[in-house]
Amino acid sequence: ALIKESVYDVWKINSSSPVCFRINLAVLLQCLGSLSPANLQLTHLKMAFFEEEECFSLQLAEGRLLTECKIKTMIETADSGIDRDSQGQADDIEKDMVDFAAAFSSVEVVNKGIVKSDQLRDAFSELSELPGAATVSVLMSPEAPFFRLRTQGQTASCEIDFPKGDETFTQLLCQKTMLCEYRLSLLQQAGKALSVSDKTFVRMNAEGTLSVQHMITHQDGQKTYVDYFILADIDQAENEDSQLTSSQ
Repeated sequence: ALIKESVYDVWKINSSSPVCFRINLAVLLQCLGSLSPANLQLTHLKMAFFEEEECFSLQLAEGRLLTECKIKTMIETADSGIDRDSQGQADDIEKDMVDFAAAFSSVEVVNKGIVKSDQLRDAFSELSELPGAATVSVLMSPEAPFFRLRTQGQTASCEIDFPKGDETFTQLLCQKTMLCEYRLSLLQQAGKALSVSDKTFVRMNAEGTLSVQHMITHQDGQKTYVDYFILADIDQAENEDSQLTSSQ
């Protein structure tokens, strides 16, 4: 997720180099759940990283009520179980991190489109409700049906076509017909931000990797972006004629 500095009321880093650390995702989600405010208009959230204490702090101020969660950061080493100093920790994290955006862009992006998030949210809801569905086929094509989502359940299937027009897309540019299959569970994770996003940028590269980027507009007009990259489960990229024949 990309959160711009301008979103924060105060942004301060007491370091000349980037600060990197890891925390347990399950613990973070549990803390965020306990911090759920009753009134967002009267709520302030403060986040801080304390290097000496090796902890990440979340402070939620709601009126006179102050709630604080401190999460111990994780120090990992590739060759031993011995903790390293802070600089060694940052070096390890940078080596282990994968630049998914760079990896995706290193392969030619053949199809892309900007779709209204509410349209995609309704489609994801329909696909998720089909009993027994495990994968979703995503079709992007320069000709009809342009953009299609399809899943097969235990006793039924669901197929959703998105028309090419202003009511659905603000942009749709496809160079070739691509049909790839993805795990439904991964698409469901990528679709969680659809409830708060305005537009979603969908891209597919020549290897079938899917990029889903949500644009979220805040009340003050600031925008943040949440990115997901999903590898194809079964790559079924076909030529245009084969695809149109199979869809009939």
